[in-house]
Amino acid sequence: MITEEQKNVLREITMKVLKKLHIKGNVFIVTNAIPDNDESICIQIQSQDSGYLIGKSGNNLFALQHLIRIIASKKIEERINFIVDVNSYVENQKEDIIDKANFAIKEVEETGKPIELQPMNSYERRLVHVRASKKDSIESESIGEGLNRRVLIKPTN
Repeated sequence: MITEEQKNVLREITMKVLKKLHIKGNVFIVTNAIPDNDESICIQIQSQDSGYLIGKSGNNLFALQHLIRIIASKKIEERINFIVDVNSYVENQKEDIIDKANFAIKEVEETGKPIELQPMNSYERRLVHVRASKKDSIESESIGEGLNRRVLIKPTN
C-alpha cells in the first residue's frame, strides 16, 4: 500500500516535471484507480495544455509516465506501479479498450474463430487479459514484439 509520503513524492516529481516543461496544471494522486485492484495508483494531471502532454496517440503521455517512473525509482526505494493520466485521456481510452475487448470476446464465443486486436501497450493488454480471464470459454495471449505486441483472443481448447 502506498504511503502518504510516497504520494507526496510522486506529486512533487510530477509538479517539477510540469514546471520544467512550462506547463501549468493540477496534480492528484488517486489510489484504487483500477477496480478490483486495491494497490492501483494513478497520477491525474489536469491541464489546459493537455494536447502537448498527451501527444499523438498518447505517445507523449507514455513518455511522461516513463520519465516520472525513472525519477520516482531513484527517490522511492520500494517499486511503485502507477499510471499517469491527463484530463481523463487514459480513462477514456480504457473504456474504449474494454468495449473492443467485450466485442471481440463475444465474436470469438459466437464464431469459435480467434481474433487479433490492434497493437497495444502493456497497460491496455492487461485490461484485455483481465476482461478475458472472466470467461471460461475463451483465453487470451499476447503475441508479437515491441510496438506490434497485441492480444489474441481465442476459444479454449
